[in-house]
Amino acid sequence: MSEDQEITHVEDNASTDGPKHHTEESLQSLMGFRFKPRFTETINLELMKQVIHDVHLENLQGKTWDDLDPKITSTEISVSINEGVKNICKSIREDSRFKYMVQTFLSKFHSQLLSLQTRCIWDENTDRIVFENFVNSYIICSSQVIFIYYY
Repeated sequence: MSEDQEITHVEDNASTDGPKHHTEESLQSLMGFRFKPRFTETINLELMKQVIHDVHLENLQGKTWDDLDPKITSTEISVSINEGVKNICKSIREDSRFKYMVQTFLSKFHSQLLSLQTRCIWDENTDRIVFENFVNSYIICSSQVIFIYYY
């Protein structure tokens, strides 16, 4: 059913007003849930990518593998990205229905190739993934944030 179609809703109690007409949008609001986010509630992927990029630079710029404890550093990067994403989601809407996961992969760089793949089964109309990579002479770091619209 398209958004432009109207849905006729006849109440159980007999009223003389006749049937009420609702759009799909207003009917979803009456029922208390939405199948997709409003345009103003969508995720700005470029802004999220900038958050990840800034966190990578803040934590990894000028560092070598010997300067890092990989477990602690990857956790710090994930927590910092999580805080940045949380602030942006709250600025979009306080009770945002987007749930998200942050994953950071940190490895020593030996001039080799690296292939990371992610497979997700989701609603391609509402759910998104953002990833950013950081590479210097010593370190490879890849962080991704997966957004899922909870309805």
